[in-house]
Amino acid sequence: MKRILLIGVLVILLALALPATVSASTPPNNLAVVAGNVKESIELTVTGSIADWPLEVDSANDNEKTVGVDMNVKSTTGWSVGVADMMDESKTAGSAGKMVQYDASAYGTKVLTNALNVKSVGSVIDYVTLTGTKTAIQTGSATSGTDYDIGFKQKIAYTDEKLTTGSYRIIVTFLGSNT
Repeated sequence: MKRILLIGVLVILLALALPATVSASTPPNNLAVVAGNVKESIELTVTGSIADWPLEVDSANDNEKTVGVDMNVKSTTGWSVGVADMMDESKTAGSAGKMVQYDASAYGTKVLTNALNVKSVGSVIDYVTLTGTKTAIQTGSATSGTDYDIGFKQKIAYTDEKLTTGSYRIIVTFLGSNT
């Protein structure tokens, strides 16, 4: 009898010494903490173009054009969009921001006197003079997609020559960044 009692005590002590098995529903040992944050991200889409723009000297509104080019911005945080003349396609040296003679496949030597002005219609930022460096035209906060019309102004001087072939042309680069 002593022997049975001693064996029983040993079995109980042994059971207490063995690690307990864990079931799938036993908290808190079955918890996993997962944490993260959204990375800054911006998507900028610019569509449209302006062709055959009749430019006049001393135009009352400096030849303002506010239809034809649109911009859409999606961003996970605050953002800024700027414009620049990146001198694409071997554009004439020294003509940053200005429209230049273009004849089907190449730039010529004639350059308009005044630089192009650009704005995001409805922005608190007024027209900016296009240059070779980014200049902001619109800022905003996180958005799943906001549309903007883009406006252009081109002042013409009497010294700007009417072309007999081709047209004056510029490529405006839109640059988006998170702020």
